[in-house]
Amino acid sequence: MSSIRLETLIKFTDERGVVKTIPISTTLSSRSKPEERDYSIADAATQNCWDPGATDTENPATFSFLAIWSDGAVDVAFHVDDNAGVGKVVFTLRVIADVPLILGADDSYANVGADDAFSGTLDVIDRIYIENISGATRKVKVIIAT
Repeated sequence: MSSIRLETLIKFTDERGVVKTIPISTTLSSRSKPEERDYSIADAATQNCWDPGATDTENPATFSFLAIWSDGAVDVAFHVDDNAGVGKVVFTLRVIADVPLILGADDSYANVGADDAFSGTLDVIDRIYIENISGATRKVKVIIAT
C-alpha cells in the first residue's frame, strides 16, 4: 500500500499587514502506487489525460486522489456518467500557473436538474481532458492514484 502526504501552507496578509498562516496536512492511503503523467500541451490543443475506456490512459480505472499542476493557464474538463447510465454532465475548472487542482475522490453528480446539481444521481468522473488556453506550450503534470 502506498501513501500520499499533502502539506499545504497558506499565508495571506490583510489590509493592516497582519499575516495569517493556515497549515493543512494529511496523509492519504492508496491501494496503488500513484501514477505520474507529464504532458507538453501546445497552444489551443486538447490532451486526454485520463479515460478508463481508452487504451492509452485506462489505468487506474477509478481514483481516490488526483492532482493537476501546470506552468500556465489550462482548462480541465470532467466528463461524468459512468457507463452512460443516467445522463452525462461535463464541467470545467481552470488551473492557473503553479496552483494545483487536487481532488480526493472521483465522485460527482450526473443527470442534474437545471438549477440544482445535487438533485441528480451520484456517479463518478469517467474522463478528464485538458485544453491549453494560454497562448504558449504548457507543461502539465497529472498525479492519479486509487
